[in-house]
Amino acid sequence: MVINLTEKKPMQDKRKIFLDSNIVIYAYRNDETNKQQKAKQLFAEKNITISTQVLQETANTLSRKFKTDFHIISLLLEECVRNVYIQKGYPKKLNLF
Repeated sequence: MVINLTEKKPMQDKRKIFLDSNIVIYAYRNDETNKQQKAKQLFAEKNITISTQVLQETANTLSRKFKTDFHIISLLLEECVRNVYIQKGYPKKLNLF
């Protein structure tokens, strides 16, 4: 079960939307459809960014908490890497305004 994210967009706007591992997991899981729909809407936004830490947390949560097969986790992470901007670690500075 792999979600279909939007195609990768260039980072033209300097404003970034950072997604947490919970959002990635909600987009993947089918057990809370309201949250899944909202998470997928966030993925459709421009300038989506996920940190490498979020990818690690997502893989860990899917593996340990949801007992998801490693092949499925790998497919999900590959799709994230193809479709969003990946920030190494945490951002050094957040511009809130």
